[in-house]
Amino acid sequence: MSSNQPPRFKTTQDWNNFISSNPKLSGTDLFLLRKRCYDDIEELRRRPLLIYATKFLEGTSRDNPNLIDLVDVDGFTDLVNSTNETKAVDILIHSPGGRPDATERIVSILREKYEHVTFLVPHSAYSAATMLALSGNEIILHPSATLGPIDPQKKRYPCKINKTRIRKC
Repeated sequence: MSSNQPPRFKTTQDWNNFISSNPKLSGTDLFLLRKRCYDDIEELRRRPLLIYATKFLEGTSRDNPNLIDLVDVDGFTDLVNSTNETKAVDILIHSPGGRPDATERIVSILREKYEHVTFLVPHSAYSAATMLALSGNEIILHPSATLGPIDPQKKRYPCKINKTRIRKC
Protein backbone atom coordinates (compact mmCIF):
# COMPACT_ATOMS: atom_id res chain seq x y z
CA MET A 1 0.00 0.00 0.00
CA SER A 2 2.35 2.66 -1.21
CA SER A 3 -0.36 5.17 -2.08
CA ASN A 4 -0.65 8.16 0.22
CA GLN A 5 -4.40 8.23 -0.26
CA PRO A 6 -6.14 5.29 1.44
CA PRO A 7 -8.54 3.36 -0.79
CA ARG A 8 -12.26 3.68 -0.18
CA PHE A 9 -14.70 0.94 -1.01
CA LYS A 10 -18.30 1.71 -1.94
CA THR A 11 -19.16 -1.80 -3.06
CA THR A 12 -18.04 -5.36 -2.49
CA GLN A 13 -16.81 -5.39 -6.07
CA ASP A 14 -14.56 -2.40 -5.29
CA TRP A 15 -12.96 -4.46 -2.50
CA ASN A 16 -12.61 -7.57 -4.71
CA ASN A 17 -11.07 -5.51 -7.53
CA PHE A 18 -8.61 -3.92 -5.11
CA ILE A 19 -7.56 -7.27 -3.62
CA SER A 20 -7.15 -8.96 -7.02
CA SER A 21 -5.08 -6.05 -8.35
CA ASN A 22 -2.82 -6.11 -5.25
CA PRO A 23 -1.90 -9.79 -4.77
CA LYS A 24 1.20 -8.97 -2.71
CA LEU A 25 -0.67 -7.27 0.12
CA SER A 26 0.52 -8.57 3.46
CA GLY A 27 -1.64 -9.57 6.39
CA THR A 28 -0.59 -6.34 8.09
CA ASP A 29 -1.71 -4.28 5.09
CA LEU A 30 -5.10 -6.00 5.06
CA PHE A 31 -5.46 -5.52 8.81
CA LEU A 32 -4.77 -1.79 8.45
CA LEU A 33 -7.33 -1.54 5.63
CA ARG A 34 -9.99 -3.27 7.74
CA LYS A 35 -9.09 -1.12 10.74
CA ARG A 36 -9.51 2.02 8.65
CA CYS A 37 -12.93 0.79 7.47
CA TYR A 38 -13.95 0.06 11.07
CA ASP A 39 -12.77 3.51 12.18
CA ASP A 40 -14.83 5.07 9.38
CA ILE A 41 -17.93 3.20 10.57
CA GLU A 42 -17.38 4.38 14.15
CA GLU A 43 -16.93 7.97 13.00
CA LEU A 44 -20.00 7.84 10.78
CA ARG A 45 -22.25 6.22 13.39
CA ARG A 46 -20.72 7.99 16.43
CA ARG A 47 -20.60 4.91 18.62
CA PRO A 48 -18.20 2.06 19.34
CA LEU A 49 -18.00 -0.81 16.86
CA LEU A 50 -17.34 -4.32 18.13
CA ILE A 51 -16.36 -6.99 15.60
CA TYR A 52 -17.22 -10.69 15.67
CA ALA A 53 -16.10 -12.13 12.35
CA THR A 54 -14.89 -15.59 11.49
CA LYS A 55 -13.29 -17.01 8.37
CA PHE A 56 -15.95 -19.63 7.77
CA LEU A 57 -16.61 -19.29 4.05
CA GLU A 58 -13.39 -21.18 3.30
CA GLY A 59 -14.04 -24.05 5.68
CA THR A 60 -12.71 -24.79 9.13
CA SER A 61 -10.30 -27.05 10.92
CA ARG A 62 -9.94 -28.40 14.42
CA ASP A 63 -7.04 -26.01 14.98
CA ASN A 64 -9.09 -23.01 13.85
CA PRO A 65 -12.70 -23.29 15.03
CA ASN A 66 -15.00 -20.56 13.82
CA LEU A 67 -18.20 -21.07 15.78
CA ILE A 68 -19.59 -18.98 18.63
CA ASP A 69 -18.39 -20.84 21.72
CA LEU A 70 -18.10 -20.37 25.46
CA VAL A 71 -14.55 -19.00 25.10
CA ASP A 72 -16.07 -16.10 23.14
CA VAL A 73 -17.96 -14.99 26.25
CA ASP A 74 -14.66 -13.82 27.76
CA GLY A 75 -13.75 -12.02 24.55
CA PHE A 76 -17.08 -10.19 24.45
CA THR A 77 -16.71 -9.32 28.14
CA ASP A 78 -13.30 -7.76 27.42
CA LEU A 79 -14.64 -5.86 24.40
CA VAL A 80 -17.63 -4.51 26.32
CA ASN A 81 -15.42 -3.46 29.21
CA SER A 82 -13.08 -1.65 26.81
CA THR A 83 -15.79 0.69 25.52
CA ASN A 84 -16.38 4.01 27.17
CA GLU A 85 -19.57 4.77 29.05
CA THR A 86 -21.94 4.76 26.14
CA LYS A 87 -25.53 3.64 25.87
CA ALA A 88 -25.30 2.47 22.24
CA VAL A 89 -23.02 0.11 20.36
CA ASP A 90 -22.71 -1.39 16.89
CA ILE A 91 -21.66 -5.00 16.42
CA LEU A 92 -20.43 -6.22 13.05
CA ILE A 93 -21.14 -9.94 12.82
CA HIS A 94 -20.06 -12.52 10.25
CA SER A 95 -20.46 -16.05 11.58
CA PRO A 96 -21.90 -19.49 10.79
CA GLY A 97 -23.40 -19.65 14.29
CA GLY A 98 -22.40 -21.82 17.20
CA ARG A 99 -23.56 -22.67 20.69
CA PRO A 100 -26.88 -21.18 21.80
CA ASP A 101 -25.80 -21.17 25.47
CA ALA A 102 -22.74 -19.07 24.62
CA THR A 103 -24.91 -16.77 22.52
CA GLU A 104 -27.35 -16.32 25.40
CA ARG A 105 -24.51 -15.32 27.73
CA ILE A 106 -23.14 -12.85 25.17
CA VAL A 107 -26.61 -11.30 24.82
CA SER A 108 -26.80 -10.90 28.62
CA ILE A 109 -23.42 -9.16 28.69
CA LEU A 110 -24.43 -6.77 25.90
CA ARG A 111 -27.86 -6.01 27.34
CA GLU A 112 -26.46 -5.37 30.80
CA LYS A 113 -24.36 -2.48 29.49
CA TYR A 114 -26.09 -1.06 26.40
CA GLU A 115 -29.57 0.34 25.90
CA HIS A 116 -29.34 0.22 22.10
CA VAL A 117 -27.52 -2.51 20.17
CA THR A 118 -27.32 -2.46 16.38
CA PHE A 119 -26.01 -5.45 14.46
CA LEU A 120 -24.30 -4.83 11.13
CA VAL A 121 -24.28 -7.88 8.85
CA PRO A 122 -22.02 -7.38 5.83
CA HIS A 123 -22.36 -10.93 4.50
CA SER A 124 -23.73 -13.78 6.65
CA ALA A 125 -25.07 -14.57 10.09
CA TYR A 126 -26.43 -18.08 10.52
CA SER A 127 -28.03 -20.07 13.33
CA ALA A 128 -26.72 -18.79 16.70
CA ALA A 129 -25.32 -15.70 14.95
CA THR A 130 -28.86 -15.01 13.74
CA MET A 131 -30.05 -15.40 17.35
CA LEU A 132 -27.43 -12.88 18.42
CA ALA A 133 -28.47 -10.40 15.71
CA LEU A 134 -32.16 -10.80 16.62
CA SER A 135 -31.34 -9.81 20.22
CA GLY A 136 -30.51 -6.30 19.03
CA ASN A 137 -32.71 -3.26 18.67
CA GLU A 138 -31.80 -2.96 15.01
CA ILE A 139 -30.21 -5.03 12.25
CA ILE A 140 -28.55 -3.39 9.26
CA LEU A 141 -27.92 -5.82 6.40
CA HIS A 142 -25.79 -5.26 3.34
CA PRO A 143 -28.07 -5.64 0.28
CA SER A 144 -26.58 -9.08 -0.45
CA ALA A 145 -26.26 -10.22 3.18
CA THR A 146 -28.28 -13.04 4.72
CA LEU A 147 -29.56 -14.15 8.07
CA GLY A 148 -29.88 -17.91 8.27
CA PRO A 149 -32.34 -20.16 10.03
CA ILE A 150 -31.94 -21.00 13.69
CA ASP A 151 -31.32 -24.71 13.24
CA PRO A 152 -29.71 -26.59 16.13
CA GLN A 153 -27.37 -29.28 14.91
CA LYS A 154 -25.18 -31.93 16.44
CA LYS A 155 -22.16 -33.06 14.44
CA ARG A 156 -23.55 -31.48 11.27
CA TYR A 157 -26.91 -33.26 11.50
CA PRO A 158 -30.06 -31.26 12.27
CA CYS A 159 -31.75 -32.18 15.55
CA LYS A 160 -34.80 -33.49 13.65
CA ILE A 161 -32.60 -36.11 11.95
CA ASN A 162 -31.02 -37.00 15.29
CA LYS A 163 -34.46 -37.57 16.85
CA THR A 164 -35.33 -39.90 13.96
CA ARG A 165 -32.12 -41.86 14.48
CA ILE A 166 -32.80 -42.17 18.21
CA ARG A 167 -36.33 -43.45 17.59
CA LYS A 168 -34.97 -46.15 15.26
CA CYS A 169 -32.65 -47.36 18.01
